[in-house]
Amino acid sequence: MARWVQIWLCFLLTAVGYIDRSNLSVAAPFIRADLHISDAAMGLILGSFYCSYAGLQVPCGWLVDRVSLRGGVAVAVIVWSLATIGTAMAMGAASLFAFRLLLGVGEGPIYPAAGKLISMRFLPPERGRASGILQCGSRAGAVAAVPLVSAIIAAYGWRPAFLITGLLGFLLAGAWIWLYRDAPTVPTAAQAGASQPLSVAAMLTVLRHRNFAGIAGGGFLMLFANYFFFTWFPTYLVRARGFSLVELGTLGALPMLVGLPAPYLGGLLSDRLISQGWTVSRARKDCMTAGMLLGSSLMLIPFVHDTAAMIAVFCVANAGLAGTCGILFALPAEISPGPALVGTVGAMMNCICNLAGIATSAFIGAVLTLTGGSFSAPLIALGAASLLAAAWFHWITGEIASIPIIARAQP
Repeated sequence: MARWVQIWLCFLLTAVGYIDRSNLSVAAPFIRADLHISDAAMGLILGSFYCSYAGLQVPCGWLVDRVSLRGGVAVAVIVWSLATIGTAMAMGAASLFAFRLLLGVGEGPIYPAAGKLISMRFLPPERGRASGILQCGSRAGAVAAVPLVSAIIAAYGWRPAFLITGLLGFLLAGAWIWLYRDAPTVPTAAQAGASQPLSVAAMLTVLRHRNFAGIAGGGFLMLFANYFFFTWFPTYLVRARGFSLVELGTLGALPMLVGLPAPYLGGLLSDRLISQGWTVSRARKDCMTAGMLLGSSLMLIPFVHDTAAMIAVFCVANAGLAGTCGILFALPAEISPGPALVGTVGAMMNCICNLAGIATSAFIGAVLTLTGGSFSAPLIALGAASLLAAAWFHWITGEIASIPIIARAQP
């Protein structure tokens, strides 16, 4: 029971983390008008979080494999909460960029830490569900962010929205310290493996392995489409579809609400298939491929003019992307050479995947500048990336299994 309590604590971590990631995307149209920031500059600001977040993944994974999760995670939450509160004091593009960089520093250790916990506490037929709960937290945070931040902006303005959401992190840090205890309990000896840290040579071996290349490359393409919902989606609804703040907080929240249970359901489905005799590889890959095919419906949005139909397509696309996320982040535990290395392997994967956050934010901002504000080309590109991800997961990723490198890579 304790391990499920701990994964629900990770749910709260990702939920609050995604509120603090998503608050800028909700506030962006109002910050642009107040501080006179261009589309191209706002694209860079929205992507700045991912610069530090992705860039620090490997160092964060290295630390996660060596320090107490109890103290380390609490410090990380406090750092990102201070960054969120600082954003309320920003006076221009440069200070916004700096505070978002600091937010990425604080949130960097969370997924490597959660991945390590999943590896240590859960068997393969349980990992999809555990990862799904973790990913549901990100969706819950995104769902909560839209109406919460919209309501605060409507009542008080955009600056108090960052002050209030930043304070949530201090409550979370206290809850984590109170409830979490470091107590490694690997369920079976089958999870025992290499306990030494990855050497540089071993890390390069992981990077070159077909499993890692397939998972990380497909994950990058998946997140390239997925991060639209966490960056430019509210701006699209306000500018391209004329949504008011009330509509943004109600209709605009529906795609995120529909996507909320999808990570758990995707993980549950792949776990059930494993329990019924499917190989881990087939169960994970087939479910991720199906999710990305649903995600490719984003390319239909420019051709859908009815508001209800548009929201329905966004719901389908986000559910597919979210279901894929729920499975993807179970995979570091399944390709890692041993449980003591999952933090590093997961961080390497997360680093490559989250470069998509930079790419999505900057790409859409640049195209909007070049086209005078049209979202058509970006949405078609996001749908095409989803199709490519489906093919990548299906054909590029090899048989999902532990990468046997330690004996060769370390003395």
